[in-house]
Amino acid sequence: GSNIQKIEDKVKANLNIISYFGLFHHTKSIEKIIDAFKILLDVNPDFRLRLIGDISPRDIHYFEEIKQYAKNHIGEEKIEWFVGKNFEEISGALKESCVCILLYPDGVSFRRTSFLATLELGIPCVTTKGESTPSELLDDENVLFASAPIEIAKKIQYLRDNIRIRERIVKNILTLSKRFSWEMIGKRHVELYQEVVESDEHRTNSNDNG
Repeated sequence: GSNIQKIEDKVKANLNIISYFGLFHHTKSIEKIIDAFKILLDVNPDFRLRLIGDISPRDIHYFEEIKQYAKNHIGEEKIEWFVGKNFEEISGALKESCVCILLYPDGVSFRRTSFLATLELGIPCVTTKGESTPSELLDDENVLFASAPIEIAKKIQYLRDNIRIRERIVKNILTLSKRFSWEMIGKRHVELYQEVVESDEHRTNSNDNG
């Protein structure tokens, strides 16, 4: 997640841009996102995949694996990597997206700062439903639930082909986002990265002691 700044509405969505936003970590199922995007390209070769986020030092190897996986399955010309960007650049890159794909192993919830960022920016989100998913999140109302690549691809194409439905979902998202403040999102963002740093330090100390 990220404490990104909301930008002006002058940035409009490009219906051919699909994004991911968050840490590049093996629990985020980024391979599934790439597989779904590959299915979409067979329907519409104009789609572009925009991967936005940051890398923990312990996940550099995984990030390189993901880049190679994407290159092997899709090629380089259809993918945009936004890594280590500032808040304004991240916000603008997200705002341009038709839809953001966020896959969580335990389901989406309001604890997920990457999801809260999409709410604040009014970006429809294809995401996973699980035990931690609050009842306020409703399929085809303020989120789109999917988990398998073929399901993800179908939901995105559905949104792409039905502009009025997308507009309705965006309206519902922005209404829901009023429940959350950027101060709260920022606080959770700091906590998240403190956990990453502490985990890396613990791992380093364990290796030193070993």
